[in-house]
Amino acid sequence: MNTKPPKMATDLALRNEESNQIAHRESESLRHYLQAATSDNTRKAYRSAIRQFEKWGGRLPTDRDTVVRYLLARAESLNARTLDLHLTAISQWHHYQGVTDPVRDPLVRKTMEGIRRTHGQPKRKAKALRLEHIAQMVDYLRCLPDSKKKHRDIALVLTGFFGA
Repeated sequence: MNTKPPKMATDLALRNEESNQIAHRESESLRHYLQAATSDNTRKAYRSAIRQFEKWGGRLPTDRDTVVRYLLARAESLNARTLDLHLTAISQWHHYQGVTDPVRDPLVRKTMEGIRRTHGQPKRKAKALRLEHIAQMVDYLRCLPDSKKKHRDIALVLTGFFGA
């Protein structure tokens, strides 16, 4: 014979509520860590790349042929590094949606490789400012009327140069 007393409905309701609170805390914690995994600037760049793809006429999810057409259409007007960023954004979107990633297709990769070889340019490094350039900037700023902005700008220029 069963000697256990019957469970009270209130006991079950309290356990369910407690379980829901734990699940909510875990989901908030997961959301926090997922948010922290990618920087805000990266998310912003990916959103912009996806917007440009959609503005061109692409829709997500997409297929290999659409991505190749996009690359062909934009190869002349965009830098190869920018196109790489766009492909990364499209790839990440597909990856996190659990959909087949068209960017991994050999035709897309080979097309991008050809664009890089044809239109790619080495990174252009900016020349460093010399001390006389810094002096000219500070002299110009000192001629401006007194304001907090003027003093801030002078401090930024000097700190940036001498702190680097």
